[in-house]
Amino acid sequence: MAAIRTAFSRLEKLTIALITPSSKPPRLAVDALKRELPGVLRLIQNALPEDEDA
Repeated sequence: MAAIRTAFSRLEKLTIALITPSSKPPRLAVDALKRELPGVLRLIQNALPEDEDA
């Protein structure tokens, strides 16, 4: 469960960076989101129980 919380915390920080106006170009936030999203999704997937029907 802690891994899921960590993943969603990272996703929340990236989303806030994406929508918060700043002096940095929005492209940097988009690039960070693209770079981090696969790792965040992997954390969530690894924390979920195995699907026995798959």
